[in-house]
Amino acid sequence: DFSAAKKTKIPWFVGTEGAQLETRFEFFNVFNNVNLTGVNTSINGGSFGFANGVFPARDIQFGLRIEY
Repeated sequence: DFSAAKKTKIPWFVGTEGAQLETRFEFFNVFNNVNLTGVNTSINGGSFGFANGVFPARDIQFGLRIEY
């Protein structure tokens, strides 16, 4: 997981103190690796130790926040 954020002052937003605008990018599974899930742990079956699925691929999230 990786995130990058930048805060920018907004002096005219609220009275004399101003406010801050935060821009944020969040990346989940940045390198897009395969993450296996649902490994079969039943010794009786012929598929012992095999994975039945994978977690989702890369996700990107964007957000804005005003702090005052």
